[in-house]
Amino acid sequence: MEDAFMPRHLSGEQIDQLYADADAQAEAQEAVAWMNYVRAKAARAALQEDWQRVKQAAYQPAGKEG
Repeated sequence: MEDAFMPRHLSGEQIDQLYADADAQAEAQEAVAWMNYVRAKAARAALQEDWQRVKQAAYQPAGKEG
């Protein structure tokens, strides 16, 4: 049975280039994922801060401000 990973038609340089390209794409995807994570963390922090302000306003006795 022929091994699917055996390079039969590609040179070593071509194989290296394919893996280098795939690694570069994976790195770019990782950077996008990291930025999405950072944005999500910031959005969650803003949401929690807003929630605290709303809760404080809701629990203040009528007629009292800040």
